[in-house]
Amino acid sequence: MWIATPLAFLLAALPASGAAGQDRPADAGRPPAEVSIANTRQIELKSKINGGRYTIDIALPFADRPAKGYAVVYAFDGYISFASVAEAVRAASEATPVVVVSIGYPQDESWTDSVLKTKRPLPPTYDGVPDWRVAPSYRRLYDLSLPVAPGADLDALNAMGLPALGDGDTGGLDDLLQIIEREVKPLVRDIVPVDADKEVLFGHSLGGMAVVHAAFVEPDAFDIFIASSPSIWWNNRQVLRDEAAFAAAVRAGKAAPRILITVGSKEAGPDPSSPAWSPEAQAAWDSVGMVRNAHELAERLRALPGRPGYEVEYARFDKVGHRLAIWAALARGIDFAFGLE
Repeated sequence: MWIATPLAFLLAALPASGAAGQDRPADAGRPPAEVSIANTRQIELKSKINGGRYTIDIALPFADRPAKGYAVVYAFDGYISFASVAEAVRAASEATPVVVVSIGYPQDESWTDSVLKTKRPLPPTYDGVPDWRVAPSYRRLYDLSLPVAPGADLDALNAMGLPALGDGDTGGLDDLLQIIEREVKPLVRDIVPVDADKEVLFGHSLGGMAVVHAAFVEPDAFDIFIASSPSIWWNNRQVLRDEAAFAAAVRAGKAAPRILITVGSKEAGPDPSSPAWSPEAQAAWDSVGMVRNAHELAERLRALPGRPGYEVEYARFDKVGHRLAIWAALARGIDFAFGLE
């Protein structure tokens, strides 16, 4: 059973591991790539906005370009989600060819060392996990989070079991959104013609919270926002501080995005009849309120009177937990975005 603590939600991208070194090669280095995905491109980006290095993976459709260009899905956490998003879109989108663009990280030794050099010794959470898998989980905490001030707020997050966050370890989200808008989107448009009226942003967990934030502060940057299991709880529900301004823009007809918010039923905690249930485990799930926060936000946004085209949907997946909810969200999100099943 995966740990049912707040830490689990921020480490959703981390692979499960056993004892250190168990069933692993002696050097635990990055294995060679032996499988490729047809009709894809990979671009290494050194951002001029924040100086960070990113790997941009692009899956191109097999179908001919539509008259207005291709629809595009931009996805966070590309180092774990790219293949899933690409194949899910390809399986369902023959009528509406879609480009998939994921934002991930390099996995070379120099980048890994640059991320982890201030994090060692690593906490027991990472026992048995190779460094090239650990480094992205740290970097995503920065890139997909809103800033947390040193002091009580940061202490509260660390008390939840996060891996020793310090000053400067959070708060990169607004820069990352600008990187997508000003650096990644132009790269994609240099490769394929894009339909600017069919751009989608997708993210899961902390990435889901990033999607909510993007919808609130940049509602015109994408046409459709798909927030899978958003970590709304982050830093005392900090993401909701921009909700009022977004609601005012919707009421005034200045913003009309389409938004889908999804969550798995098991993200409310284990079944009381399950051996995994305990008062302590339930209290941990209740403290983050994944299902409650997602549902309540969707209901508030859905109730807003907006101009034609504004739409908010909510989906709760029965018997699905946090780790697997991303795949259920993909299936529902593709249908929501493109009317495909």
